[in-house]
Amino acid sequence: MKKKLFILLFLISSLIANATTYYVSTSGSDGNAGTLASPWGTWQKAFSFPSAGDIVYIRGGVWHYSGGNGVYVSGRSGTASNYITVQNYPGEVPILDGSNILTTGDHYGIDLENCSYYHIKGLSVQNVKEYGQYVGCPRGEPFTIGDCSHVIIELCNAHDSGDGFAMGNACADIHWLNDDGYNNSDYTAEGDYANGFTLTNYVNTNDSGHGYYIYIDGCRAFNNSDDGFDTYGANGYYYWNNCWAFKNGYGAGGDGDGFKWGANYGTIDGGIQRVLTNCLSFYNSATGIGFDKSEATVRANFYNDVAFHNTGQGFFNDVTDGFADEFKNCISYANSGGNGVFLTAQVRTYDSWTISGGNYTVTSADFVTGGLDTTGVSGPRNADGSLPVLPFMHLKATSGLYHAGVPISGLTKDAANNNYDPTNPSIGAYEVMDGAVVPTVTTTSITGITTSGGIGGGNVTSDGGATVTIKGICYSTSQNPTIASSTVNDGTGTGSFTSTLTGLTPSTTYYVRAYATNSVGTAYGSQVSFTTGTTPVGTVVFLKSTSGTFISTNGGKTFIKH
Repeated sequence: MKKKLFILLFLISSLIANATTYYVSTSGSDGNAGTLASPWGTWQKAFSFPSAGDIVYIRGGVWHYSGGNGVYVSGRSGTASNYITVQNYPGEVPILDGSNILTTGDHYGIDLENCSYYHIKGLSVQNVKEYGQYVGCPRGEPFTIGDCSHVIIELCNAHDSGDGFAMGNACADIHWLNDDGYNNSDYTAEGDYANGFTLTNYVNTNDSGHGYYIYIDGCRAFNNSDDGFDTYGANGYYYWNNCWAFKNGYGAGGDGDGFKWGANYGTIDGGIQRVLTNCLSFYNSATGIGFDKSEATVRANFYNDVAFHNTGQGFFNDVTDGFADEFKNCISYANSGGNGVFLTAQVRTYDSWTISGGNYTVTSADFVTGGLDTTGVSGPRNADGSLPVLPFMHLKATSGLYHAGVPISGLTKDAANNNYDPTNPSIGAYEVMDGAVVPTVTTTSITGITTSGGIGGGNVTSDGGATVTIKGICYSTSQNPTIASSTVNDGTGTGSFTSTLTGLTPSTTYYVRAYATNSVGTAYGSQVSFTTGTTPVGTVVFLKSTSGTFISTNGGKTFIKH
Protein backbone atom coordinates (compact mmCIF):
# COMPACT_ATOMS: atom_id res chain seq x y z
CA MET A 1 0.00 0.00 0.00
CA LYS A 2 1.12 3.51 -0.79
CA LYS A 3 0.48 4.59 2.79
CA LYS A 4 2.79 1.91 4.13
CA LEU A 5 5.45 2.95 1.64
CA PHE A 6 5.18 6.55 2.80
CA ILE A 7 5.50 5.54 6.45
CA LEU A 8 8.53 3.40 5.54
CA LEU A 9 10.17 6.41 3.93
CA PHE A 10 9.45 8.34 7.11
CA LEU A 11 11.19 5.71 9.20
CA ILE A 12 14.15 5.64 6.86
CA SER A 13 14.45 9.40 7.07
CA SER A 14 14.84 9.15 10.85
CA LEU A 15 18.06 7.20 10.37
CA ILE A 16 19.91 9.99 8.62
CA ALA A 17 23.64 9.47 8.35
CA ASN A 18 26.33 12.12 8.01
CA ALA A 19 23.85 14.90 8.80
CA THR A 20 24.93 18.35 9.91
CA THR A 21 23.12 19.57 13.00
CA TYR A 22 22.32 23.25 13.47
CA TYR A 23 20.68 25.27 16.24
CA VAL A 24 18.52 28.40 16.43
CA SER A 25 17.95 30.47 19.55
CA THR A 26 16.28 33.75 20.53
CA SER A 27 19.74 34.88 21.70
CA GLY A 28 21.44 33.83 18.45
CA SER A 29 22.38 35.59 15.22
CA ASP A 30 22.22 34.43 11.63
CA GLY A 31 25.85 35.44 11.30
CA ASN A 32 26.84 32.75 13.81
CA ALA A 33 28.03 29.26 12.93
CA GLY A 34 24.71 27.66 13.85
CA THR A 35 26.23 25.47 16.56
CA LEU A 36 24.76 24.87 19.99
CA ALA A 37 27.21 27.37 21.47
CA SER A 38 26.84 29.84 18.58
CA PRO A 39 23.26 29.45 17.28
CA TRP A 40 21.46 31.19 14.46
CA GLY A 41 18.77 33.72 15.31
CA THR A 42 15.85 33.33 12.87
CA TRP A 43 13.43 30.70 11.62
CA GLN A 44 14.08 31.91 8.07
CA LYS A 45 17.67 30.73 8.38
CA ALA A 46 16.46 27.46 9.91
CA PHE A 47 14.30 26.64 6.90
CA SER A 48 16.23 28.10 3.99
CA PHE A 49 19.84 27.07 4.78
CA PRO A 50 19.90 23.30 5.50
CA SER A 51 20.48 20.68 2.81
CA ALA A 52 19.42 17.06 2.47
CA GLY A 53 20.04 15.15 5.69
CA ASP A 54 20.58 18.22 7.87
CA ILE A 55 18.76 18.68 11.17
CA VAL A 56 17.92 22.07 12.66
CA TYR A 57 16.87 22.33 16.31
CA ILE A 58 14.96 25.47 17.30
CA ARG A 59 15.31 26.29 20.98
CA GLY A 60 12.39 27.28 23.17
CA GLY A 61 11.14 30.85 23.28
CA VAL A 62 8.99 33.29 21.33
CA TRP A 63 10.04 34.90 18.05
CA HIS A 64 8.05 38.02 17.11
CA TYR A 65 8.33 37.93 13.35
CA SER A 66 8.65 41.26 11.56
CA GLY A 67 10.09 42.63 8.35
CA GLY A 68 8.07 40.62 5.84
CA ASN A 69 5.10 38.36 5.25
CA GLY A 70 6.54 35.33 7.04
CA VAL A 71 9.12 32.57 6.67
CA TYR A 72 9.28 31.66 2.98
CA VAL A 73 11.16 28.76 1.35
CA SER A 74 10.98 27.81 -2.31
CA GLY A 75 12.61 25.07 -4.40
CA ARG A 76 14.54 23.43 -1.56
CA SER A 77 14.46 19.67 -1.06
CA GLY A 78 15.94 16.73 0.75
CA THR A 79 15.88 13.19 -0.59
CA ALA A 80 13.86 10.05 0.14
CA SER A 81 16.50 8.77 2.55
CA ASN A 82 17.70 12.16 3.83
CA TYR A 83 14.91 14.52 4.76
CA ILE A 84 15.58 18.12 5.75
CA THR A 85 14.42 18.21 9.37
CA VAL A 86 13.46 21.35 11.30
CA GLN A 87 12.16 20.66 14.78
CA ASN A 88 11.95 21.78 18.38
CA TYR A 89 14.90 21.23 20.66
CA PRO A 90 13.89 18.22 22.84
CA GLY A 91 11.80 19.29 25.80
CA GLU A 92 11.44 22.90 24.61
CA VAL A 93 8.63 24.78 22.84
CA PRO A 94 9.59 27.26 20.11
CA ILE A 95 6.84 29.71 19.11
CA LEU A 96 6.66 31.97 16.06
CA ASP A 97 4.35 34.92 16.72
CA GLY A 98 2.93 36.82 13.75
CA SER A 99 1.42 39.77 15.60
CA ASN A 100 3.92 42.15 13.99
CA ILE A 101 3.24 41.01 10.42
CA LEU A 102 1.38 44.08 9.20
CA THR A 103 2.38 44.12 5.51
CA THR A 104 -0.12 44.04 2.68
CA GLY A 105 -0.78 40.73 0.96
CA ASP A 106 -0.98 37.29 2.48
CA HIS A 107 0.38 36.67 5.95
CA TYR A 108 1.91 33.35 6.85
CA GLY A 109 4.09 31.82 9.51
CA ILE A 110 5.90 29.17 7.46
CA ASP A 111 5.34 28.89 3.70
CA LEU A 112 6.93 26.03 1.73
CA GLU A 113 6.55 26.23 -2.04
CA ASN A 114 7.87 23.65 -4.51
CA CYS A 115 9.75 21.82 -1.77
CA SER A 116 10.05 18.11 -1.02
CA TYR A 117 11.31 15.73 1.65
CA TYR A 118 10.90 18.11 4.58
CA HIS A 119 10.09 17.01 8.14
CA ILE A 120 8.74 19.79 10.39
CA LYS A 121 8.17 18.80 14.01
CA GLY A 122 7.23 20.31 17.37
CA LEU A 123 6.80 23.95 16.25
CA SER A 124 4.02 26.37 17.18
CA VAL A 125 2.82 29.36 15.15
CA GLN A 126 0.32 31.88 16.47
CA ASN A 127 -1.29 35.28 15.77
CA VAL A 128 -0.94 35.25 11.98
CA LYS A 129 -4.00 37.40 11.31
CA GLU A 130 -6.45 37.11 8.44
CA TYR A 131 -8.92 39.63 7.09
CA GLY A 132 -11.03 37.51 4.73
CA GLN A 133 -10.39 35.33 1.71
CA TYR A 134 -12.01 37.33 -1.06
CA VAL A 135 -9.85 38.66 -3.90
CA GLY A 136 -7.66 41.44 -2.61
CA CYS A 137 -8.00 40.40 1.02
CA PRO A 138 -4.90 38.95 2.68
CA ARG A 139 -5.00 35.49 4.19
CA GLY A 140 -3.38 34.50 7.46
CA GLU A 141 -1.97 30.98 7.56
CA PRO A 142 0.50 29.74 10.22
CA PHE A 143 1.57 26.72 8.13
CA THR A 144 1.02 26.60 4.38
CA ILE A 145 2.47 24.47 1.58
CA GLY A 146 2.01 24.49 -2.18
CA ASP A 147 3.40 22.35 -5.02
CA CYS A 148 5.18 20.24 -2.41
CA SER A 149 5.68 16.51 -2.03
CA HIS A 150 6.86 14.14 0.71
CA VAL A 151 6.42 16.61 3.55
CA ILE A 152 5.74 15.55 7.15
CA ILE A 153 4.31 18.11 9.56
CA GLU A 154 4.27 16.53 13.00
CA LEU A 155 3.27 17.66 16.49
CA CYS A 156 2.82 21.26 15.40
CA ASN A 157 0.30 23.80 16.68
CA ALA A 158 -1.41 26.50 14.60
CA HIS A 159 -3.70 28.75 16.58
CA ASP A 160 -5.22 32.19 17.05
CA SER A 161 -4.70 32.97 13.39
CA GLY A 162 -6.74 33.24 10.20
CA ASP A 163 -6.47 29.59 9.34
CA GLY A 164 -4.57 26.76 10.92
CA PHE A 165 -2.82 24.45 8.47
CA ALA A 166 -3.25 25.17 4.77
CA MET A 167 -2.38 23.36 1.55
CA GLY A 168 -2.93 23.91 -2.14
CA ASN A 169 -1.63 23.48 -5.67
CA ALA A 170 -0.79 19.88 -6.54
CA CYS A 171 0.65 18.58 -3.27
CA ALA A 172 1.49 14.87 -3.09
CA ASP A 173 2.42 12.48 -0.28
CA ILE A 174 1.82 14.95 2.53
CA HIS A 175 1.50 13.64 6.10
CA TRP A 176 -0.15 15.74 8.82
CA LEU A 177 0.69 13.84 12.01
CA ASN A 178 -0.57 14.64 15.54
CA ASP A 179 -1.09 18.34 14.78
CA ASP A 180 -3.54 20.75 16.45
CA GLY A 181 -5.32 23.62 14.66
CA TYR A 182 -7.46 25.66 17.06
CA ASN A 183 -8.87 29.07 18.04
CA ASN A 184 -8.56 30.35 14.48
CA SER A 185 -10.81 33.11 13.14
CA ASP A 186 -10.68 35.57 10.26
CA TYR A 187 -11.30 39.16 11.17
CA THR A 188 -14.25 39.92 8.94
CA ALA A 189 -17.67 40.64 10.34
CA GLU A 190 -18.79 37.16 9.34
CA GLY A 191 -15.87 35.16 10.72
CA ASP A 192 -16.72 32.38 8.29
CA TYR A 193 -13.44 31.46 6.59
CA ALA A 194 -11.07 30.19 9.26
CA ASN A 195 -10.67 26.42 9.58
CA GLY A 196 -8.40 24.28 11.68
CA PHE A 197 -7.13 22.60 8.49
CA THR A 198 -7.80 24.00 4.99
CA LEU A 199 -6.43 21.19 2.84
CA THR A 200 -7.33 22.16 -0.68
CA ASN A 201 -5.32 20.59 -3.47
CA TYR A 202 -5.91 22.20 -6.84
CA VAL A 203 -4.83 19.64 -9.43
CA ASN A 204 -5.24 20.35 -13.13
CA THR A 205 -6.97 17.86 -15.40
CA ASN A 206 -3.64 16.87 -16.94
CA ASP A 207 -2.25 16.11 -13.49
CA SER A 208 -4.75 13.38 -12.67
CA GLY A 209 -3.37 9.91 -12.08
CA HIS A 210 -0.13 11.12 -10.52
CA GLY A 211 -0.93 9.90 -7.03
CA TYR A 212 -1.85 12.85 -4.86
CA TYR A 213 -2.07 11.11 -1.49
CA ILE A 214 -2.74 13.11 1.67
CA TYR A 215 -2.65 11.54 5.16
CA ILE A 216 -4.11 13.15 8.28
CA ASP A 217 -3.39 11.08 11.41
CA GLY A 218 -4.09 11.87 15.06
CA CYS A 219 -4.93 15.54 14.39
CA ARG A 220 -7.34 17.81 16.25
CA ALA A 221 -9.29 20.81 14.93
CA PHE A 222 -11.31 22.75 17.49
CA ASN A 223 -12.71 26.16 18.42
CA ASN A 224 -12.32 27.49 14.86
CA SER A 225 -14.77 30.07 13.51
CA ASP A 226 -15.67 27.99 10.45
CA ASP A 227 -14.89 24.28 10.02
CA GLY A 228 -12.56 21.76 11.57
CA PHE A 229 -11.20 20.09 8.42
CA ASP A 230 -12.13 21.60 5.04
CA THR A 231 -10.92 20.25 1.69
CA TYR A 232 -12.87 22.52 -0.64
CA GLY A 233 -11.57 22.28 -4.20
CA ALA A 234 -9.41 19.29 -3.38
CA ASN A 235 -8.47 16.54 -5.79
CA GLY A 236 -6.47 13.47 -4.90
CA TYR A 237 -6.80 10.84 -2.19
CA TYR A 238 -7.32 11.80 1.46
CA TYR A 239 -7.08 9.46 4.45
CA TRP A 240 -8.14 10.63 7.91
CA ASN A 241 -7.33 8.30 10.79
CA ASN A 242 -8.11 8.91 14.47
CA CYS A 243 -8.79 12.63 14.08
CA TRP A 244 -11.06 14.81 16.23
CA ALA A 245 -13.09 17.86 15.15
CA PHE A 246 -15.10 19.66 17.81
CA LYS A 247 -16.62 22.98 18.84
CA ASN A 248 -16.10 24.57 15.42
CA GLY A 249 -18.36 27.20 13.85
CA TYR A 250 -18.45 29.93 16.46
CA GLY A 251 -18.11 32.68 13.80
CA ALA A 252 -21.29 34.54 12.87
CA GLY A 253 -21.25 33.02 9.38
CA GLY A 254 -19.23 29.89 10.07
CA ASP A 255 -20.60 26.56 8.91
CA GLY A 256 -19.23 24.65 11.89
CA ASP A 257 -18.78 21.36 10.09
CA GLY A 258 -16.40 18.90 11.66
CA PHE A 259 -15.12 17.26 8.47
CA LYS A 260 -16.12 18.84 5.15
CA TRP A 261 -15.05 18.56 1.56
CA GLY A 262 -16.54 20.78 -1.10
CA ALA A 263 -16.58 20.77 -4.88
CA ASN A 264 -13.55 19.09 -6.44
CA TYR A 265 -12.06 20.59 -9.60
CA GLY A 266 -10.75 18.98 -12.77
CA THR A 267 -10.71 15.31 -13.61
CA ILE A 268 -9.54 13.00 -10.86
CA ASP A 269 -8.91 9.27 -10.66
CA GLY A 270 -11.64 6.82 -9.86
CA GLY A 271 -11.76 4.66 -6.76
CA ILE A 272 -12.16 5.88 -3.20
CA GLN A 273 -10.92 9.44 -2.78
CA ARG A 274 -11.90 10.03 0.86
CA VAL A 275 -11.57 7.55 3.72
CA LEU A 276 -12.28 8.46 7.36
CA THR A 277 -11.48 5.88 10.02
CA ASN A 278 -11.87 6.08 13.83
CA CYS A 279 -12.66 9.80 13.67
CA LEU A 280 -14.79 11.81 16.13
CA SER A 281 -16.87 14.86 15.23
CA PHE A 282 -18.77 16.42 18.11
CA TYR A 283 -20.29 19.61 19.50
CA ASN A 284 -19.81 21.49 16.24
CA SER A 285 -22.09 24.53 16.15
CA ALA A 286 -23.65 26.83 13.52
CA THR A 287 -25.11 24.45 10.92
CA GLY A 288 -22.72 21.99 12.54
CA ILE A 289 -22.68 18.82 10.42
CA GLY A 290 -20.38 16.12 11.76
CA PHE A 291 -19.27 14.70 8.41
CA ASP A 292 -20.30 16.71 5.34
CA LYS A 293 -19.66 15.54 1.79
CA SER A 294 -20.90 18.93 0.61
CA GLU A 295 -20.56 19.31 -3.18
CA ALA A 296 -17.76 16.83 -3.74
CA THR A 297 -18.33 14.33 -6.53
CA VAL A 298 -16.00 11.71 -5.10
CA ARG A 299 -16.49 8.37 -3.39
CA ALA A 300 -16.15 8.62 0.40
CA ASN A 301 -16.02 5.76 2.88
CA PHE A 302 -16.60 6.03 6.64
CA TYR A 303 -15.40 3.34 9.02
CA ASN A 304 -15.91 3.35 12.81
CA ASP A 305 -16.55 7.10 12.93
CA VAL A 306 -18.61 8.91 15.57
CA ALA A 307 -20.83 11.97 15.12
CA PHE A 308 -22.11 13.27 18.47
CA HIS A 309 -24.11 16.32 19.54
CA ASN A 310 -23.62 18.37 16.37
CA THR A 311 -26.12 21.14 15.61
CA GLY A 312 -26.90 19.67 12.18
CA GLN A 313 -26.89 16.09 10.97
CA GLY A 314 -24.36 13.51 11.99
CA PHE A 315 -23.57 12.62 8.37
CA PHE A 316 -24.62 14.63 5.30
CA ASN A 317 -24.07 12.92 1.95
CA ASP A 318 -26.70 13.95 -0.57
CA VAL A 319 -24.48 14.51 -3.64
CA THR A 320 -26.09 12.71 -6.58
CA ASP A 321 -22.82 11.47 -8.05
CA GLY A 322 -23.84 7.82 -8.15
CA PHE A 323 -20.95 6.67 -5.98
CA ALA A 324 -21.60 3.84 -3.53
CA ASP A 325 -20.21 5.58 -0.47
CA GLU A 326 -19.83 3.20 2.48
CA PHE A 327 -20.81 3.72 6.11
CA LYS A 328 -19.76 0.84 8.35
CA ASN A 329 -19.51 0.60 12.15
CA CYS A 330 -20.38 4.29 12.60
CA ILE A 331 -22.25 5.96 15.46
CA SER A 332 -24.56 8.93 15.08
CA TYR A 333 -26.00 10.09 18.40
CA ALA A 334 -27.72 13.19 19.80
CA ASN A 335 -27.22 15.28 16.66
CA SER A 336 -29.92 17.96 16.41
CA GLY A 337 -30.51 17.29 12.71
CA GLY A 338 -30.72 13.53 13.08
CA ASN A 339 -28.47 10.67 12.06
CA GLY A 340 -27.84 11.93 8.56
CA VAL A 341 -28.93 12.53 4.98
CA PHE A 342 -28.17 9.63 2.65
CA LEU A 343 -28.84 8.38 -0.89
CA THR A 344 -30.03 5.00 -2.07
CA ALA A 345 -26.74 4.14 -3.80
CA GLN A 346 -24.78 4.47 -0.58
CA VAL A 347 -23.97 1.39 1.50
CA ARG A 348 -25.00 1.71 5.15
CA THR A 349 -24.55 -1.44 7.21
CA TYR A 350 -23.66 -2.25 10.80
CA ASP A 351 -24.12 1.38 11.85
CA SER A 352 -25.91 2.54 14.98
CA TRP A 353 -28.92 3.58 12.90
CA THR A 354 -29.11 0.42 10.77
CA ILE A 355 -28.54 -2.45 13.20
CA SER A 356 -31.56 -4.36 14.53
CA GLY A 357 -33.40 -3.53 11.35
CA GLY A 358 -32.91 0.16 11.94
CA ASN A 359 -34.75 0.02 15.24
CA TYR A 360 -31.79 0.42 17.60
CA THR A 361 -31.77 3.63 19.62
CA VAL A 362 -28.48 4.87 21.07
CA THR A 363 -28.77 6.23 24.61
CA SER A 364 -26.44 7.36 27.36
CA ALA A 365 -26.67 3.85 28.77
CA ASP A 366 -24.48 2.62 25.90
CA PHE A 367 -21.47 4.49 27.27
CA VAL A 368 -19.24 4.14 30.32
CA THR A 369 -19.31 6.64 33.16
CA GLY A 370 -17.85 9.82 31.69
CA GLY A 371 -18.46 8.51 28.18
CA LEU A 372 -20.41 11.64 27.22
CA ASP A 373 -18.10 14.03 29.07
CA THR A 374 -15.76 16.04 26.80
CA THR A 375 -13.45 17.06 29.64
CA GLY A 376 -9.85 16.69 28.48
CA VAL A 377 -10.48 16.51 24.73
CA SER A 378 -8.30 19.57 24.14
CA GLY A 379 -5.81 18.61 26.86
CA PRO A 380 -2.19 17.46 26.65
CA ARG A 381 -1.27 14.64 24.34
CA ASN A 382 0.39 11.44 25.44
CA ALA A 383 4.18 11.29 25.61
CA ASP A 384 4.36 9.70 22.16
CA GLY A 385 2.28 12.50 20.67
CA SER A 386 -0.92 10.48 20.35
CA LEU A 387 -4.30 11.80 21.44
CA PRO A 388 -5.21 11.60 25.13
CA VAL A 389 -7.00 8.42 26.18
CA LEU A 390 -10.29 9.40 27.83
CA PRO A 391 -13.58 7.72 28.75
CA PHE A 392 -15.28 9.88 26.09
CA MET A 393 -17.30 7.77 23.59
CA HIS A 394 -16.17 4.47 25.13
CA LEU A 395 -18.87 1.82 25.17
CA LYS A 396 -20.06 -0.44 27.95
CA ALA A 397 -19.80 -4.17 27.47
CA THR A 398 -23.58 -4.24 27.97
CA SER A 399 -24.21 -1.92 25.02
CA GLY A 400 -26.02 -3.25 21.99
CA LEU A 401 -23.19 -1.71 19.93
CA TYR A 402 -20.74 -4.16 21.51
CA HIS A 403 -19.63 -6.82 19.00
CA ALA A 404 -22.26 -5.50 16.59
CA GLY A 405 -19.91 -4.37 13.81
CA VAL A 406 -18.28 -5.93 10.79
CA PRO A 407 -14.51 -6.35 10.16
CA ILE A 408 -12.94 -3.69 7.96
CA SER A 409 -10.10 -4.84 5.71
CA GLY A 410 -6.78 -3.58 7.09
CA LEU A 411 -8.31 -2.11 10.27
CA THR A 412 -6.93 -3.80 13.38
CA LYS A 413 -6.60 -1.00 15.96
CA ASP A 414 -9.17 1.29 17.50
CA ALA A 415 -8.67 4.97 18.27
CA ALA A 416 -6.94 4.11 21.57
CA ASN A 417 -4.61 1.59 19.91
CA ASN A 418 -6.49 -1.39 21.31
CA ASN A 419 -7.03 -4.43 19.10
CA TYR A 420 -10.37 -4.59 17.34
CA ASP A 421 -12.10 -7.91 17.62
CA PRO A 422 -11.15 -9.57 14.29
CA THR A 423 -14.54 -11.22 13.87
CA ASN A 424 -17.12 -8.92 15.43
CA PRO A 425 -15.65 -5.52 16.28
CA SER A 426 -17.66 -2.99 18.20
CA ILE A 427 -19.42 -0.12 16.51
CA GLY A 428 -17.70 3.24 16.97
CA ALA A 429 -14.12 4.38 17.34
CA TYR A 430 -13.32 2.28 20.41
CA GLU A 431 -13.35 -1.43 21.00
CA VAL A 432 -15.08 -2.43 24.21
CA MET A 433 -12.61 -3.26 26.98
CA ASP A 434 -15.33 -3.81 29.59
CA GLY A 435 -15.55 -0.05 29.74
CA ALA A 436 -11.92 0.28 30.83
CA VAL A 437 -9.34 2.89 29.84
CA VAL A 438 -5.73 3.30 30.93
CA PRO A 439 -5.15 4.38 34.58
CA THR A 440 -4.63 7.94 35.74
CA VAL A 441 -1.33 8.53 37.54
CA THR A 442 0.67 11.50 38.81
CA THR A 443 4.40 11.80 39.55
CA THR A 444 5.81 13.18 42.79
CA SER A 445 8.96 15.28 43.02
CA ILE A 446 12.28 13.68 43.93
CA THR A 447 13.51 14.24 47.48
CA GLY A 448 16.36 12.92 49.60
CA ILE A 449 18.80 13.31 46.72
CA THR A 450 22.25 11.80 47.24
CA THR A 451 25.23 11.10 45.00
CA SER A 452 23.65 7.82 43.90
CA GLY A 453 19.91 8.11 44.30
CA GLY A 454 16.80 9.74 45.67
CA ILE A 455 13.21 9.12 46.72
CA GLY A 456 10.29 9.53 44.32
CA GLY A 457 6.92 7.95 43.69
CA GLY A 458 3.45 8.75 42.47
CA ASN A 459 -0.26 8.39 42.95
CA VAL A 460 -2.66 6.24 40.93
CA THR A 461 -5.88 8.22 41.24
CA SER A 462 -7.95 5.97 38.95
CA ASP A 463 -7.49 2.41 37.74
CA GLY A 464 -9.42 3.23 34.54
CA GLY A 465 -11.97 0.52 35.23
CA ALA A 466 -9.47 -2.37 35.22
CA THR A 467 -7.13 -3.62 37.94
CA VAL A 468 -3.73 -1.95 38.06
CA THR A 469 -1.39 -4.91 37.84
CA ILE A 470 1.84 -2.99 38.38
CA LYS A 471 2.87 0.56 39.24
CA GLY A 472 6.09 2.39 39.98
CA ILE A 473 8.50 4.83 38.39
CA CYS A 474 10.64 4.66 35.27
CA TYR A 475 13.79 6.72 34.85
CA SER A 476 16.53 7.52 32.37
CA THR A 477 19.16 10.10 31.48
CA SER A 478 17.00 10.76 28.39
CA GLN A 479 13.67 12.57 28.51
CA ASN A 480 10.28 10.87 28.63
CA PRO A 481 11.38 7.48 30.02
CA THR A 482 9.05 4.51 29.59
CA ILE A 483 8.79 1.04 31.11
CA ALA A 484 11.37 0.04 28.49
CA SER A 485 13.82 2.23 30.46
CA SER A 486 15.00 1.47 34.01
CA THR A 487 12.14 0.97 36.47
CA VAL A 488 11.35 0.65 40.15
CA ASN A 489 8.20 -1.42 40.72
CA ASP A 490 6.05 -0.63 43.75
CA GLY A 491 3.03 -2.87 43.86
CA THR A 492 -0.44 -2.95 42.38
CA GLY A 493 -3.77 -1.14 42.69
CA THR A 494 -4.59 2.51 43.16
CA GLY A 495 -3.24 4.98 45.71
CA SER A 496 0.04 6.70 46.42
CA PHE A 497 3.38 4.91 46.51
CA THR A 498 7.02 5.66 47.28
CA SER A 499 9.95 4.53 45.12
CA THR A 500 13.61 4.50 46.12
CA LEU A 501 16.22 5.10 43.43
CA THR A 502 19.68 3.64 44.02
CA GLY A 503 22.85 2.90 42.09
CA LEU A 504 22.80 6.10 40.06
CA THR A 505 25.81 7.98 38.71
CA PRO A 506 26.99 11.10 40.61
CA SER A 507 26.58 14.55 39.03
CA THR A 508 24.06 13.25 36.47
CA THR A 509 20.62 14.53 35.49
CA TYR A 510 17.85 11.92 35.50
CA TYR A 511 14.28 12.12 34.18
CA VAL A 512 11.52 10.32 36.05
CA ARG A 513 7.86 9.45 35.39
CA ALA A 514 5.41 7.44 37.44
CA TYR A 515 3.56 4.72 35.56
CA ALA A 516 0.63 2.37 36.07
CA THR A 517 -0.47 -0.57 33.92
CA ASN A 518 -3.85 -2.28 33.55
CA SER A 519 -5.33 -4.58 30.92
CA VAL A 520 -5.83 -1.65 28.53
CA GLY A 521 -2.26 -0.39 28.66
CA THR A 522 0.29 1.74 30.50
CA ALA A 523 -0.23 5.36 31.53
CA TYR A 524 2.46 7.82 32.63
CA GLY A 525 2.49 10.80 34.93
CA SER A 526 4.20 14.06 34.09
CA GLN A 527 7.98 14.13 33.91
CA VAL A 528 10.19 15.41 36.75
CA SER A 529 13.94 15.67 36.76
CA PHE A 530 16.78 15.88 39.31
CA THR A 531 20.56 15.84 39.41
CA THR A 532 22.50 13.54 41.70
CA GLY A 533 25.07 15.04 44.06
CA THR A 534 28.80 15.32 43.54
CA THR A 535 31.24 13.30 45.67
CA PRO A 536 33.45 15.83 47.56
CA VAL A 537 37.15 15.89 46.72
CA GLY A 538 39.12 13.74 49.15
CA THR A 539 36.24 11.43 49.97
CA VAL A 540 37.49 7.88 49.92
CA VAL A 541 35.19 5.35 48.27
CA PHE A 542 37.00 2.03 47.81
CA LEU A 543 36.18 -0.42 45.03
CA LYS A 544 37.70 -3.86 45.01
CA SER A 545 39.72 -4.67 41.90
CA THR A 546 40.04 -8.12 40.36
CA SER A 547 43.50 -8.43 41.94
CA GLY A 548 42.08 -7.96 45.42
CA THR A 549 43.48 -4.42 45.83
CA PHE A 550 41.04 -1.71 46.89
CA ILE A 551 41.36 1.42 44.73
CA SER A 552 39.54 4.71 45.27
CA THR A 553 37.84 6.16 42.19
CA ASN A 554 36.31 9.33 43.65
CA GLY A 555 37.43 12.76 44.69
CA GLY A 556 40.09 13.22 42.03
CA LYS A 557 42.77 11.32 43.99
CA THR A 558 43.84 7.71 44.09
CA PHE A 559 44.06 5.81 47.34
CA ILE A 560 45.28 2.23 47.57
CA LYS A 561 44.28 0.02 50.47
CA HIS A 562 46.29 -3.18 51.02
